[in-house]
Amino acid sequence: LLAGLVSSRLGAIMVFNIFAGGYLKAANINIGKSSGSLINGLLFENIEISSFNAMPENIALKISKLDGYFRPWRSSGLALKLHNGRIDLPNSDPILFSGRYQGGILDLDIFSKRIVISDIGAVFSLPQDLQSINGAVSDFSSKVGGLQARPDFNGSFKIEQIAQDGFSVSGSQAVFKGFYSKDDFYIQADFEGGSIAKKDITVNIQWAKTEFSQGHKSPSIDFQGYSQVGGVKIEISLRGSIQNPYLKLTSNPELSQERLLIMLVTGKRWKGADYFFQEGEVTPELAKDLVDYFILGGRADKIMQRFGLSDISFRYNNTVRSFGLKKSLSENVDASYELEQSLINGQSQAPVQRIGGEYRITDGLSVEIDRELKSDRITGEEEKESQAEGKIFLRFKKEF
Repeated sequence: LLAGLVSSRLGAIMVFNIFAGGYLKAANINIGKSSGSLINGLLFENIEISSFNAMPENIALKISKLDGYFRPWRSSGLALKLHNGRIDLPNSDPILFSGRYQGGILDLDIFSKRIVISDIGAVFSLPQDLQSINGAVSDFSSKVGGLQARPDFNGSFKIEQIAQDGFSVSGSQAVFKGFYSKDDFYIQADFEGGSIAKKDITVNIQWAKTEFSQGHKSPSIDFQGYSQVGGVKIEISLRGSIQNPYLKLTSNPELSQERLLIMLVTGKRWKGADYFFQEGEVTPELAKDLVDYFILGGRADKIMQRFGLSDISFRYNNTVRSFGLKKSLSENVDASYELEQSLINGQSQAPVQRIGGEYRITDGLSVEIDRELKSDRITGEEEKESQAEGKIFLRFKKEF
């Protein structure tokens, strides 16, 4: 039986069908033309494989020509050469590939003009948290080579857009390399240009590098970029791992790092609220929350809580524009800030700033201070005060 399988054309077809049906889990296997045998050299032409298990019906694998041999008494053993292969996906351009395999050594070239991310999810069983990623990459090319048990790979592509949960990356050129084996893997990707967007915030990528390997709980990051918020250019340097990042923010004009972080999250400059923000470096906990907010789909609430900020409000309509915030300075002391600008007949009026504080004497008794500043204009420079009013309240609360 074994002699018949390796020395006849029908035996070669049977072995190929067993491999394609079992390894590729495909129900439909068609070979347009075949000749030769495994021992003496075989030739298959116009191969089409479809109806893959747990995949959409319109995914198909086509190979123009496949030739090779199987001679177990030689060191080369199995040798195959693949010409003009392609994978047809529902929404992407075809993935084209060609290459060879001999004696346990791979040499494979892969290319596609455009790949839609959802198609990749249809071919590979992605984790649940990755299935909501959408977008596309273009000009994808990759080379896979080396030992079958530990192949190396490298390549490049351009991100048209990749988006998930309000976070997106677009316009970045990427190159990657790595290796994979049963017990180990390593991936490195470098990015240049493009931008990151989250809600109304855009971060321009100057360059970025990420690495991920076996035994590490999260990828490492080395990122350099900048953003513009309220006329302020914020330089962003991020390195470390997603679980333990180090973040440095600088700006011109120079502002505290905590204020710059809030500006990145809210998209607001918060003029006049400098006393809310301390000087010094951004803590690893805050840096981790920023990564979670921008990249991992987290909410800004965690960052605000790190600062003790609450009661953040925005109003924007035909008659008034305002925003405000409150910060806990201690267990019994809160500070507040509000900027309000009225519009009369479409004309902006002089802005009003309100700075307040509250000291809680008991659960039901507190002292409140409220100061109002009316300014001729709001600019990035020192504000000119035209009028200031202050009030002190004694507030008593009792439930009935």
